[in-house]
Formats: sequence, structure tokens, C-alpha cells
Amino acid sequence: MKKINTMIVGVFCALLLATSAFAADTAVKASTNAPVTVITTPTTNAPLLGDWVFTVGGSGATTTSGDSQSSIGLNLSAGRNLSLFGTSDEAGVRQSIGYASPKGGATIASTRLYGDVTVFSFNLSQAVPVDVYVGGAAGPTYGNTTLQWMAAPEAGLDVWLARNVAIDARVDYAFDLSNGRSENILEYVIGVKFRM
Repeated sequence: MKKINTMIVGVFCALLLATSAFAADTAVKASTNAPVTVITTPTTNAPLLGDWVFTVGGSGATTTSGDSQSSIGLNLSAGRNLSLFGTSDEAGVRQSIGYASPKGGATIASTRLYGDVTVFSFNLSQAVPVDVYVGGAAGPTYGNTTLQWMAAPEAGLDVWLARNVAIDARVDYAFDLSNGRSENILEYVIGVKFRM
């Protein structure tokens, strides 16, 4: 029995040494040949939920038909980065409150759920990446006006001044879901985005 144990240990050690020698020889051959291109596949098990994202900005709106009317206001949003489509996605809720100039002025607020997908990224400079996104938002508009349910396609860009701070610029075109027509209002927001 002792001879069998000694023989098994000896065979195991011989295999271990042979494997080590083969691996060392392969590493030397690989380093002396032409450069090897390593192809990696993206991981598909990325976490669904990413960083929290908060935006604080000023908003405005201008009518695109008839007499020119405008409004100014404040826009806040809170959301999460997602990885639903293998891209940089974002979803959350936006709250705005503004003052509209027609008919002596009115205070108008809106609460909208939104979703955006980054469709293009480039570098403005080495240290300033830019993300271009498209998406949509939907929710009620209320205040000193009739309650309306709105939906709006939107597009925008984030200019990342630091890893977690960006200038966010966005524009959307609202549709009145209650009456099934365009509102002929171009809404825009410029603000600061924080990623945590």
C-alpha cells in the first residue's frame, strides 16, 4: 500500500512539473511571436440598476404657432441609470413648475415619468465626454389650468464636466393625450446633472 501511495504522489508531482514546464514554454513562444489580439465579449450580466441621477435646471416653453407665448420655470428630476438594452439608459420622474405669460399669467406644474436611451457618445476633448440621448416623458399638467395628460418625445445631451457632474440640455414637443393633438409648444431645459 505504501508503494502505491508513493507511486501516486510521484505521478502527480511529475504531471505538475510537466504542466508547469509546458505553460512556461508556451508563454515564452507567445511573447516572441507577433502581437496577439485578444477579443473580449461584453458581459451580459451587468447590474440592471446603476447610479442615482438628479437634475436641477431652469425650464422654458415657447409656442410654435399663432401668437408667441412663453413660460419660464424650474425643473427637477430624479432617476436611475439602467442597462436594459446594453446601452446607458435612464428612467425616473420629473417635476416642473412654471409661470406662463398668456391671459395675465398662470402657474403651471407638471409631473412626468420619463425614459431616455443614450444613442451616441463622443469626446468634446480628452477630459469632456458627451452623451446624446433620446426618449420620452408622460404625465399630468395642472395648476391654474385645466388638468391635461401629456406625452412628449424628447432629445438632449449631457456634457460631463467631471465623472459625476454634467451640464444637461433637453428639448421636447408635447402632445395633449386628452384631446389627441399637438400642443404646439416647444419645451426646453438647461440644468446640472449629478450622478451618485
